[in-house]
Amino acid sequence: MKLTITKDVRAELHCVRDQGRRPTCMAFAASDAHGHARCHSEYLCVEWLFYHVCKQAGTGPHVGITISDTLAALKSPGQPEESIWPYSGQPPDPTTWKPPIFNGTLFTCGSTVCIGGMRTVCQNIDQDVPVVIAMFISDTFIIPQTWECVGSEVILGPDMGRPVDNRRAHAMVVVGRGTFNGDPIMLLRNSWGANWGNNGHAWVRESYLEPRLASAFVIQKR
Repeated sequence: MKLTITKDVRAELHCVRDQGRRPTCMAFAASDAHGHARCHSEYLCVEWLFYHVCKQAGTGPHVGITISDTLAALKSPGQPEESIWPYSGQPPDPTTWKPPIFNGTLFTCGSTVCIGGMRTVCQNIDQDVPVVIAMFISDTFIIPQTWECVGSEVILGPDMGRPVDNRRAHAMVVVGRGTFNGDPIMLLRNSWGANWGNNGHAWVRESYLEPRLASAFVIQKR
């Protein structure tokens, strides 16, 4: 088995965290990309971002969020550092869920939706720009018996799981690319904690990702 890594920016981001049993994957992915774009030394506040996206959408803490609402909240009001409202993996009580009073700095950013599918994703990665993606996952993400390992690197199994199940949407960050036995692969940063894959990262074949890719965007510091 031959793994060739042509681009890998995972070391430029903070350690992977665990979203727990909450629908906050998009908030985690967007916060990671935002922090990378501004080379921020601290985590940016996931809970704050998730709250304001839900508030904008008129939903609550038990409902997932969309890319469009997330990008709007990143633009305004933005998000403070994580210490302002530390994340909890336990679902909050909707009746008491609200941000603390805060009058400090809110970091905002712009964004660009990636038009062009995998081609545009690869172009951004080649320029050291992480790409937030929404995709439809299959059991290959949660069954380690299908994974392949080269040293400490983990390559998810090639299970195509067709037809694609569009009820299983999940957001992650693409942080690298390369080849595995000659097949193009992408390095994904997840939000399921360090015990998933290799410290929260795993490679997936482009042939698996492409038909499951729903949308993608990149962050620009304002």
